[in-house]
Amino acid sequence: MLKDIFKSSLYIGAGVFLAKILSVSYTLFLARVLGPENMGAFILSLLMVSWFSIVASLSVQTVSTQLIAEYNVKGLDIRKPISAALIIGTSTAIIATIIHFSIADFVAVNLYHDALLSKYLKLASLIILGTVIFYTALGIERGLKKFKSYAAIESGKQIIMLIFGSLFLFGFSWRIGGAILAAVIAPAIIALLAYFRYAKYLMFEFSTELRKVFYLGANITILSIFISIFLSIDKFILGILTTKEIVGFYVPAVTIVTFIGMFLPGAIKNASLPYIVESYTKGKLTEVRKYAEKILVYYNVLVGFLVIPVMFFRWEGISITFGNDYLPATEPLAVILFSTFYFSMFIIMHTFIISIDKIKEGTVATASTLGLALLTNYFFVNMYGLMGAAYALVINVLFLALAYSIILKKAMKLRTRRIALSIIILNAVFLMSYYLSFSSSVVLRIILICIVITLYTGLLLLFKLIGLKEINFAVDKVYYLAEKYLKIKSKASAIAVIGLGKFAENTHLPAIRKSKFRVKYLISKSGERAKKLAKIFNAESTDLDTALNDKEIKLAYITSADAEHAKNIISATKYNKPIFCEKPLALTEKDCKKIAQIIKDKNLLFALGLNKRHTKLSKYLKSVLNEQKKPITIRWSFNEILKRNESGKTSGAIRIICHYADLTCWLLDTDIISVYAKGNPQNFTAVAKLLDGSTLEISYSTLYAKSDWRERCDIIAPGLELAIKEFTEVSIFRNGKIFKKIFSGSKGYEEQLNELHKALNGWPADFADLKQAIRSAEFGFAILKSLKQKREIKFK
Repeated sequence: MLKDIFKSSLYIGAGVFLAKILSVSYTLFLARVLGPENMGAFILSLLMVSWFSIVASLSVQTVSTQLIAEYNVKGLDIRKPISAALIIGTSTAIIATIIHFSIADFVAVNLYHDALLSKYLKLASLIILGTVIFYTALGIERGLKKFKSYAAIESGKQIIMLIFGSLFLFGFSWRIGGAILAAVIAPAIIALLAYFRYAKYLMFEFSTELRKVFYLGANITILSIFISIFLSIDKFILGILTTKEIVGFYVPAVTIVTFIGMFLPGAIKNASLPYIVESYTKGKLTEVRKYAEKILVYYNVLVGFLVIPVMFFRWEGISITFGNDYLPATEPLAVILFSTFYFSMFIIMHTFIISIDKIKEGTVATASTLGLALLTNYFFVNMYGLMGAAYALVINVLFLALAYSIILKKAMKLRTRRIALSIIILNAVFLMSYYLSFSSSVVLRIILICIVITLYTGLLLLFKLIGLKEINFAVDKVYYLAEKYLKIKSKASAIAVIGLGKFAENTHLPAIRKSKFRVKYLISKSGERAKKLAKIFNAESTDLDTALNDKEIKLAYITSADAEHAKNIISATKYNKPIFCEKPLALTEKDCKKIAQIIKDKNLLFALGLNKRHTKLSKYLKSVLNEQKKPITIRWSFNEILKRNESGKTSGAIRIICHYADLTCWLLDTDIISVYAKGNPQNFTAVAKLLDGSTLEISYSTLYAKSDWRERCDIIAPGLELAIKEFTEVSIFRNGKIFKKIFSGSKGYEEQLNELHKALNGWPADFADLKQAIRSAEFGFAILKSLKQKREIKFK
């Protein structure tokens, strides 16, 4: 799950990062154009919009994600929660807009003591309508795991806002009003596009889902309201007790801190929610806890590296980004930087609290913290003005993060020792950075940054918060990004290819040549053949032990005869090498169990050659089936054409059917629970029941003559049928229409190698790992057992 979360976080993180960059750019742009006082007026005009938007949305963004994820797991119709979310979001948004507009005069005169703000507050009311639909769309995309679309929506709104804001401020010289009008138009455009996008999902049989959305949303909304008010109460009280100018000064400090402390945790939160809900629904609480601990510790560690340079160069940062008029924000920024990791902690923990249904406890904790925030902000702002708001913010965010951690500790036995240790180290390093940052010499401050970061890294290593694994991961990421975006070629990883049959020569070796691997050694029973191919592929021929004893070898690549797979895998494990093996895993259950135990004990990377999942056709099927209601029936038919002298070959249940077991589970994101087979090992039919209620049907025949076809597949889902011929041609039957798509070219071997390269470098990768290799092997053995015992075989 961590791989999926990380990969999804990249998409969402990219979208959110772009959105945040644009948002911050827009804030900087407004700050320079409007000046501190008008900037303060703009902020105060929009302050209550977020509160009303939260109330109106009824947390549909979170609830729709949760329900869609649950419906996908249970195979229910996802159109119902999508329709319910859109109807509720639109209705409540209209009501909230009217109420906000109605109270604008009262707020301007009696709270902000400035009647001129009334017209801006009224205009800002219109933001609510588009914003609620915008958040609803984000929730739907997240629930459908359409993270690229999510990222596009996030960044798209900010792009539209920046374009219209520039037009109104420069083209028409509309200052505060122009900035607010841009904030009205941007989400409104997204809302209109959302209705067009989700028209195919709209239906009118969703009364049950409407109640679910309203009930779940009402509970989460109370929590969200408290959080929304909590995040803006400092600015609200500053606006009441001080001036618009001071509010304007406060904006740069909060903008910088929330950018560091909230944008990436927000990406992790949004990406992880559907996965956490699914895992929690399946009862995998231990898995949820493990990833909560890792995410919290690793992000705390990352925050240190981000904030230390900001602390040392906060004067230059404020001056360059916001302008010299905002230099009074420098010292509040220094104080607020101490809250960065508390911000990230409570944002991440908020996701887990919702996912494990501890909303009531979260609401109580947030309400208590809000009460404390009212008191601390009133007291400190009265006493210290602008600096008082900064002190209060650090205290309040710390209290909220602590309260959330207590909830998770009780609910899922969250282990907090490493988290607490990371916070202690961060505070110590930040405090040191603060006192060392006052030098006027830029060169000296750069030297001091290097010293502090070195010390920080040393402390992390000393207390084992990070280790060699994490450092290698970070270094590999730099190389990966440099190669991908800067086109800097990294050195190809050396591998040893074990087994040189015709299939290896004609398929695997050419694929390796095109990949990011290079063949250093070729090992074969036939020394002459190894030497011949070594010349062709610029490699060396040698024996197995010599090759695997070479420290430069990053992967043992096994393409030997099926009967030798087990022996070669076990040999590779003796040298602790990562292993790739062409299917099948082994020919006996005993060997499979032995391999699995050794690899688990040694914690080695293992991949099985199930290349079909890497083809463009498979990826297309997965994109189609992801949106389908379950259960789904998948029927594979395969004619294996053999020569007469091959009649003694191991059953295709072991050699061939592993492909279809793996591909089906990958396509539907499910697992096999039982299988029943009829026939004999060379000609049989099998029916497998899947965890999500779907069915896998297999027909396998052995032929000793030519056939008109070799491989077929039929997929039947509600309102959809797919017919696949020879794994190249797909016919789609939907809504009384027929479409055809032809897929040619790669059979997935090169793509499989690319995924392996990612995995070896610590990058999230999609390949058939040990668990999936064992599953595919066990499925073949279960078919043979069912044929022999004439009964259904169930999997543990």
